[in-house]
Amino acid sequence: MIAGSHSSTLDRLYAWERKLYDEVKASESIRKDYDRKCHQLRHQFAKDQGTQVIDKTRAVVKDLHSRITVAIYSVDSISKRIEKMRDEELYPQLLELTEGLVRMWKAMLECHHAQYITISLAYHSRNTTGTMQGDVRREIMARLLEEIELF
Repeated sequence: MIAGSHSSTLDRLYAWERKLYDEVKASESIRKDYDRKCHQLRHQFAKDQGTQVIDKTRAVVKDLHSRITVAIYSVDSISKRIEKMRDEELYPQLLELTEGLVRMWKAMLECHHAQYITISLAYHSRNTTGTMQGDVRREIMARLLEEIELF
């Protein structure tokens, strides 16, 4: 194949998609922690707890926010890598595969058409004269031998 190994491309795509899945799951966990800490911070403000407690929670919220930003960047980066592989590797391979299938089926059609003509000639020749005449018989035998030699 000109476009490379279809199997290895699919294996690499699977690995990247698995990595993307893991990143999304991890970022979802971080987001849940972030939401919980934001709720906790709002609750601390409402109860007017000490500044030290509020500052500690605020620092945790900022850290979680930074981790969410990094996770979003990571997910975006992996997604772009997957899209690039899809467009630059997988698409040409699938195109090459389908073009090969089209060529194969055209060749099959030509072979079946030639076989059909040969069989039709043999059938009609036998039905018209009762016995095959020399020239017609040689022509049919030559076509059959050509077909056999192709395979």
